[in-house]
Amino acid sequence: MTGETIAAAAIEELTRAAASLRNVTLNVTFDCKLRCVYCPTISPDWHGVDADAAFLEEMLFFIRDNRVAEVSFGMWGDTLAMPDWYRIAEKLRPLGVRMNIHSAFNRLLDDAEVDILSSFSTIMMSIDTPRIAVQKEIRKGLDVRTLIYNLHQIRARALERGERPRIEWTCVLTDRIAQHVPELVGFALSNGIDHLAFNDLGQYEDLNHGLRNVFELRGESLIRAIDAIERAMALAQRKGLSIHMAFFDRLLRLREAQLRRTNGEVDGSVPPASEFDDVGVELIPGKAAFHSDPLPAGKTRLCTQPWDSITLSPEGEIYPCCIFNRSLGKAVDRQEIHAVIDNADYRSLRAQLLTGDITEACCRNCPITPAVEPNVLASEVRRKYEEAESRRNGAGELSDANKDFPTPRVRTGHLLDKLKARLPLG
Repeated sequence: MTGETIAAAAIEELTRAAASLRNVTLNVTFDCKLRCVYCPTISPDWHGVDADAAFLEEMLFFIRDNRVAEVSFGMWGDTLAMPDWYRIAEKLRPLGVRMNIHSAFNRLLDDAEVDILSSFSTIMMSIDTPRIAVQKEIRKGLDVRTLIYNLHQIRARALERGERPRIEWTCVLTDRIAQHVPELVGFALSNGIDHLAFNDLGQYEDLNHGLRNVFELRGESLIRAIDAIERAMALAQRKGLSIHMAFFDRLLRLREAQLRRTNGEVDGSVPPASEFDDVGVELIPGKAAFHSDPLPAGKTRLCTQPWDSITLSPEGEIYPCCIFNRSLGKAVDRQEIHAVIDNADYRSLRAQLLTGDITEACCRNCPITPAVEPNVLASEVRRKYEEAESRRNGAGELSDANKDFPTPRVRTGHLLDKLKARLPLG
């Protein structure tokens, strides 16, 4: 099915933004002390930047005035690297906004942080392996023991409050930890984790970290790695652990191809190695290569984020999602957000998704969203419009007792030249 099955008038109507955003991802800082070896922030030339108080205040009023359903802290930088970050969350709590956070939790939390985090809806923690030394090789700033202590501090406080945050672990799958994936699943189960998500390794340019994507392996090392991953997936299923690995079927196809080649069954039915090559795409915060199945002809991506979600940089640059490669506009106050999310670039992106004629490479080759018929996406967009209209009936107010904002650390400095054009840091 092609975009021609959706009337042009319908496409025009469906390119408007939702009346109320479902999610705002708020990156209060680009700073990060985790120092993952595969991330550009590992460079000694990296300089973070924090959002200033005036911008944060405007964003909080936007969230209140527009009945935003949930706020997610951090995807690019580490929220916990900004002093007093929790005071922003304290202002959101009286509004009844669902709050989420993604962090490595690589330092001990203080009491105020534990208290506010115990009221969050979802807490995503970055961890790749329970093996302390191996984890430090990959994420140099993370001690697994600190993460686990923070986890139980938050959970204990939540029990006192009668709350239960959803705890998720996120892992970047590499050749270094593939054999340990069954251990990670067992570790997650023993710690009562609700969900475990695996991300593909994005290979950034000019980073020589020595890690390999599992898709790059061949021969027995490939087979052993995928066998271990399969055992881990089976363990999670047996024990009821929710687990997500969008590229798992692709790994199984690669193993099948390797086994057939090992057995001498090389014919036209065996996928060539090139089928599993990297797809290079410009991402934030630089150019990365990852593995993704090509988008079939006549299909589109099942993604509604350009309609009902925004990702904000510390300086107000607006992105449709956390992996989109360029800003679609900048807002320094609450009114400018409305103008940006209904501008020509945003409407063009929505039209591309609705028709399946996707020219944005990071959307066409997205490793996260599934391929569907365009009319399936159109139906989902209509449902999101209905949800947004429903949200407009609610309201909230910022607490008068929480008007002070944390004083930001304003930083200047020379970023890596190769990243300057891609990072909204000026």
